[in-house]
Amino acid sequence: MKNLSRSTVALNQTNQKNLDALQTSENRLPDLARLQKERQWRAEYRDFITAYNKIIATEGLPLVDYFLNALRDEALETDRLKDTISDVDLGRKSRLRD
Repeated sequence: MKNLSRSTVALNQTNQKNLDALQTSENRLPDLARLQKERQWRAEYRDFITAYNKIIATEGLPLVDYFLNALRDEALETDRLKDTISDVDLGRKSRLRD
């Protein structure tokens, strides 16, 4: 009887491990499917990606000058606003002293 209960316990543990492994496999299926789709996409567009990377390497990023100029203009405008605020603050201080 003792051997039978040990066998039952071992069988139950084995079944639980199998169920856990199955559940883990089922949980990983979406990840595996996503990875497979990514691999297929990269293989399908490999030539395009290679050509695009060559263009970027030789010509640089598209519109980078536009964005850099826009950032520079924004920084200049911010500096102008700070100067204007400082001038206004100085005007207030001088009026308060008078």
